[in-house]
Amino acid sequence: MTNNIDYKKTLDEIQKTVHSELKVDGFKKKGRTHNKVLDNGIIQVVNFQMANYEFENTVEIPGLRNNLYKNFTINIGVFIPELYEKTFNQKPKVFIQEYDCEIRTRINDKVDGKEIWFSLQSDYQKTAELIIDRIKSDVKNWFDRFNNRTKIVAELIQSKEIKFSPREKLCGAIIELEIDRKNGERIFNEYYNSIESKKPHKNYVSELAKQLNIRLTK
Repeated sequence: MTNNIDYKKTLDEIQKTVHSELKVDGFKKKGRTHNKVLDNGIIQVVNFQMANYEFENTVEIPGLRNNLYKNFTINIGVFIPELYEKTFNQKPKVFIQEYDCEIRTRINDKVDGKEIWFSLQSDYQKTAELIIDRIKSDVKNWFDRFNNRTKIVAELIQSKEIKFSPREKLCGAIIELEIDRKNGERIFNEYYNSIESKKPHKNYVSELAKQLNIRLTK
């Protein structure tokens, strides 16, 4: 088995180069993750994720289970503090990880839309330059779609182009409560009434409504 430490060092160098650009844009770094706090409190997140260690007995099945060892990908996300606080009933962490974000994706191919895994065996400087180019273009454009709450709500409850999770409309409703309480409650009720009665999730949403002082209607 190849020594994984060498690939970690390569990723360290790539991340160091990319962070030099992210830092200029206001990002701070902790481990493999970078945070930028906007003036409105929304947090943009960039995360470097290395593929799992190599396992000798792993069988690669092209198209179904690819061997991604010696590769890494870039996760990006948008974090809305009040959404996290109201959903999980706790204060947000000091530094946000990508998996804390309800809105997230990965750098992907412009043609087929598939996520990109970058090789750690290529020229690391060229790889870093490629990532910086994508961050300045595609990633920036993606972040701009979610740089204020009005845009975020519209994306979560109206957009047909992007799907984040089955509960995206619920997330949109919770954010809208701070913008337009009446409309937020309307969206919340629409979401609640769309859930099948026997689903446990309906009970969760009902309890959440009590927590948020929302009167449920049928």
